[in-house]
Amino acid sequence: MLKRSPLIPILLGLGIAIGVFGLITELRAQENPLIKEGDPFPGVILKTPGDAKDRAYLEISGKENFAIKEIKAKVILVEIMNVYCASCQNLAPIYNKLFALIQSTPETKKGIKMIGVAAGNNDQEIKIFRDHFQVPYPIIPDKKYIMHAAIGGSPTPFSIIVRREGKEKYVLVAGTHLGFDEHYEELFQKMKRLMSVDLTTIRKKGEKTKRKVLTIQSPYSEGEL
Repeated sequence: MLKRSPLIPILLGLGIAIGVFGLITELRAQENPLIKEGDPFPGVILKTPGDAKDRAYLEISGKENFAIKEIKAKVILVEIMNVYCASCQNLAPIYNKLFALIQSTPETKKGIKMIGVAAGNNDQEIKIFRDHFQVPYPIIPDKKYIMHAAIGGSPTPFSIIVRREGKEKYVLVAGTHLGFDEHYEELFQKMKRLMSVDLTTIRKKGEKTKRKVLTIQSPYSEGEL
């Protein structure tokens, strides 16, 4: 069993009402088909980061909004997360190591990018989370759960590997992982290999993958929540 990460006192104070609202929203989603390997990645429009370093990293400067397909990299790791999620807090130091490994390897520094999408969180909550866990890669707010719904309403953390190719910016899901994963070096090697895998191969492999259906049922009534 994972050791629960201590909650950040400020986050705990800010997050009680918001966290309950997010739980209700998630528990209402039933039988959502999770996005899987071979699927096109949703073209959801996200808010461009306010930090210049984040914009430079994603190479999306000069735009108020952007989509994942616009990030200039062959492989993009998209982490669907929430700042109050204990597993997401535990995963943050692991993904910091993954980011450092990607950045320290010449062939992956430009070819692989990482981004977090925080379901139900706002900019202030994300700033507190990033400052506390020293997260070096951008985390984008998904306050109204738009991206969260588009990928199938998954629990968090849910990591999606996206393969991007061509001038038309085709993007396909090349792999997913639900939950905590401490094997960041294996994940790095997988993403490195995917840089040279064509989209046709990913699409064909995805056709053989059984789609998962997530059923979420609340143990409490909305009044109790």
